Amino acid sequence: MAYSQEGIDITRPAGADLSSSQFLFVKNDSSGNVILCSAAGEDILGVLQNKPTLNQGAVVRVFGVTKLVAGGSISLSGVTRVTTTNAGKAAAATTADRPAGVLLEASGGNGALVTALINIGYVDIA
Repeated sequence: MAYSQEGIDITRPAGADLSSSQFLFVKNDSSGNVILCSAAGEDILGVLQNKPTLNQGAVVRVFGVTKLVAGGSISLSGVTRVTTTNAGKAAAATTADRPAGVLLEASGGNGALVTALINIGYVDIA
């Protein structure tokens, strides 16, 4: 069963109605507001922990264990790194993606809640 533990969260204004986006990957818009990830493998701010509407505080887990909505079946194979789909759901990361963390349990399919260790603290020096 998916679970969350205490982690490091930040709070930023929601740049859209995110009331149906809890436990999905989010990013910043050009104004620094939180919006849903919309491109597979893109840069991720973290995982939305609450259900804010436009301009309300969006609580985003940037480090720690969190529930996460899967975009399909994801199996555990050693360390399974996760990234975002174009709908903010979790998917297994490829070498071309920006991984946001690692899966702690396999996914039962699209829409299933899984547990992941999120670590958004990487530095890109490419």
